[in-house]
Amino acid sequence: AQSQEKPVLNRFIDANGPGRRAMAAPYAWLDGTFGPVTVCASCLKGNRNTNQDNFCITKISVEGRETVLYVALDGHGTLGHIVSSRLSQSVAAKVYAQLRESGVSVLDSEEEMAALFKTAFEVVQGDLEDFRVTYSIDLNQSGSTCVAALHDVGNDRLHLAWTGDAQILVAAREEDGGLREVLFSNKHSPNDESEAARITEAGGDIRHKGVHSNGEAVMRVYPSKERNDPGLTVSRAFGDFDLQNSGVIYEPSCVSLNMRQQDNEDGTPWVMVLGSDGLWEFATADTVLEHLKNVKRAHHLPDAVAALTNYTKQIWHEQFGGAYVDDMTAVVVFKGLGRAASTEDDNPQDGPPQQ
Repeated sequence: AQSQEKPVLNRFIDANGPGRRAMAAPYAWLDGTFGPVTVCASCLKGNRNTNQDNFCITKISVEGRETVLYVALDGHGTLGHIVSSRLSQSVAAKVYAQLRESGVSVLDSEEEMAALFKTAFEVVQGDLEDFRVTYSIDLNQSGSTCVAALHDVGNDRLHLAWTGDAQILVAAREEDGGLREVLFSNKHSPNDESEAARITEAGGDIRHKGVHSNGEAVMRVYPSKERNDPGLTVSRAFGDFDLQNSGVIYEPSCVSLNMRQQDNEDGTPWVMVLGSDGLWEFATADTVLEHLKNVKRAHHLPDAVAALTNYTKQIWHEQFGGAYVDDMTAVVVFKGLGRAASTEDDNPQDGPPQQ
């Protein structure tokens, strides 16, 4: 995963294959398959043996309405890669099952979509419980954070849900060409007073365990004062069954955005970034937008994403002297990019997914 070769554009990778978790360079989809947007995804392994990050992108038409669901996942614990792999299959399946059951009218309501995500996440956690029992897998101290974004393509609405420290950044293109932050989701952390209160009330124990790069205290959650297991640095996650009775929950925070209201009736160009903690640990919202603001053509996006992940990876090396580099996932969705047609790279071959 050290190579940053220019990816072959307009080609698909097998959504169920190993490439999606060990990509050496960002992959881009530029042929309009996902609606009027350009999509670029990068999932880089850190310096551990296994990449515990994952992602999935799912396009489904429900009752004639085109939707795309983007999901980024960040596993943790000994078997975190198994959890994130399972979730890369189950999150989309359960969200779309709920959407079909509820009917597409819920896409017009922020409250109903929040309820849909919360129900779907509950079913996902139940599926993970059944999965670990069926296959006798110890997931007591392994889990995954998750960030999901459902794009109602025709109405240009974004329905967002997240649990843990994976985050979503949404920005709109300004008239001067810059990018204006619309939303940057919060992390679910035991540093937060309301999150800490829920954990301590449930009998969980929170301990100070160092300092983050930004100077913020590192707080970890333990099942009780008597337990000294590896503590969890997030207050919400899938899995982590030892902590589910100690105040750690999987319920997501949810927000809906009508991107047409950001500027005019026709909608304004916008960008959305779903990232694992490996990206956000050293990249602020301003840093990410700075890397993306000059992207005006679809074929420029993979290079910009590669530059962003390389920048963040370099900071990991500098901070830890190369001893530790986290896995890093960035799923970037850009609406309103132009399509150049002057070079071979601008005219990638069309055709079915490459096997």
